[in-house]
Amino acid sequence: MTSIKSLEMGEAVSGHIHVAIKKSFFGLKQTGIYTPTMSPIDVKTYDFNQDLGKRIEKMLNSPEDKLEEAVKEIGKINSVTIGNVQLEVCLSKDHQFAALQLFKYAELMYHPITPARFYEGEKAVLISTLF
Repeated sequence: MTSIKSLEMGEAVSGHIHVAIKKSFFGLKQTGIYTPTMSPIDVKTYDFNQDLGKRIEKMLNSPEDKLEEAVKEIGKINSVTIGNVQLEVCLSKDHQFAALQLFKYAELMYHPITPARFYEGEKAVLISTLF
């Protein structure tokens, strides 16, 4: 399982006002907690092809009032085994918090396409329908 600290956007998520990092097992294991609901945060990465990556980028850059339309346009996200676009996702188990950042693989490393985006409440529930 991926930890928040191992993500490229890990520092941004750890520094979010509503995220606390709980250490356990002698400090070796770290779990993110969405503090308003005390819900643990799951961390995942997804790989995509260029086409789906562009659609996800459009969604992440859409204004909040157009987010629902953008999410419906993408539908359920299916990752591929190897792709040149990667999405880092932090999603609380109760779906009240989501953090996403999109990266493109070039020159032997991942480069950010978008900044880390944070969603809470209804917007996070909407984002959770993608996964």
